[in-house]
Amino acid sequence: MIAEYRIKASVAFGGGIIMWVAGQGLAKAGIPKPLGITADIASILTFAYGGTMYMRAKGYSPILGLIGALPLIGLVLLFLIPDRNQNAPDVFDDRKKQLEREHAERTHQAKLKQK
Repeated sequence: MIAEYRIKASVAFGGGIIMWVAGQGLAKAGIPKPLGITADIASILTFAYGGTMYMRAKGYSPILGLIGALPLIGLVLLFLIPDRNQNAPDVFDDRKKQLEREHAERTHQAKLKQK
């Protein structure tokens, strides 16, 4: 799975869940319906965006990710689709290795200064 798209999908799904819960809470609190409906529509659009990013991360057409607009069943279906990019390079692995090398070098330099 391509990490860049996976992260965007995770953020979108999290935001969609928050907006959906907020919309449901507004409806139960007796807040005017247009505000609750707006939150629900925003959550559906956010789920759809998250689904398109998730399908890109898995190596499929983003159009397939629109299934994510069906809040619960759509997300379950998206997670069940197999990953075509299992061997995709993770851009964050290179950065992690670079940071580990820099840390090791700083640690080595600090030990040399102590001697």
